[in-house]
Amino acid sequence: MASALRFVYFVALAVWVGEIVFFSFVVAPALFGVLGAERAAPVLATIFPRYYAIGAVAAGLALGAAAVLQRSLRGWWIAAVLALTVGLAATAPIA
Repeated sequence: MASALRFVYFVALAVWVGEIVFFSFVVAPALFGVLGAERAAPVLATIFPRYYAIGAVAAGLALGAAAVLQRSLRGWWIAAVLALTVGLAATAPIA
């Protein structure tokens, strides 16, 4: 069980961080470089809801897996749960 949860944790964390890095350093600069600021803004407005949804699901999965692992394994999992909670809260859209 712990091996499967670790797998879920690491894959979800990789998706979340990878999504942020890819969007920030590849997608956004390419859009602004090719389309310019005025034309890139509507494209980004279309992408953002899906971007945040994928990030929230990945972060939630990582947080859930880390929380379960923290109960049984302790150690650094407590720090992982705290860091994921702060990260997820920081990226949550304000309604």
